Amino acid sequence: MPRSASTWSYNVCLRLLSFEFAACSIYAGYNEEFLGCVHQLGANYRHLLLKTHTLDDVSRRMLQLGACRAIYTYRDPFDAIASYMRMFNQPFEAALPAIRHSFDLYKLHEQSGSCIVSYASVVHSPLEAVRRVKGYLGLNASEGLLVRIADETGLAAMKNIADKLETAPPESFDGVDSLLYDRSTLLHKNHIRDGSSGYGRGMLSTGQQGIIEETFPEWILRAR
Repeated sequence: MPRSASTWSYNVCLRLLSFEFAACSIYAGYNEEFLGCVHQLGANYRHLLLKTHTLDDVSRRMLQLGACRAIYTYRDPFDAIASYMRMFNQPFEAALPAIRHSFDLYKLHEQSGSCIVSYASVVHSPLEAVRRVKGYLGLNASEGLLVRIADETGLAAMKNIADKLETAPPESFDGVDSLLYDRSTLLHKNHIRDGSSGYGRGMLSTGQQGIIEETFPEWILRAR
């Protein structure tokens, strides 16, 4: 889900894979088109790590067949929508379908046995969240390494990295215009404002809150 710690999961997975496999065998990046990305890969890559918020027909089928693995992160819809609006300077009418689409993917991930991680667990129990990802991927990381990864990908550490992007050279970014992101971490400038939970309702109008309550009744309860 956008704005739900999906970049956290990418960085956790990248660190776990990098400690177990040669960096040259891992292709990692952001791409919403799985099949197009695969076609561009060279034969030397053994592992493909993508941050994505959508699934095409090929990636859906691979997930259902157990041919790939997925980490699905989700967040309280009020906070996710408010954060989407603020981060990408988008109106409520654009943020609502983006988050609704992601919740629609949840059933597929649940049925396929994906690792499902809440934003709240990433913020409040980061080490346990990293342990869950490691166990799901079946990797051999030590407890000490997991602690290190939890520290390196924690809210404060990621915010510190994102804040420093204000002075980063242009060549370190990918993307276009307002969607520029750091090539190594996939963090945007101002990616993390405060990272807190519960502020979404304060940002949204009464009418917008009513629409969210009607659209996501199950998820409002689940994300708490």
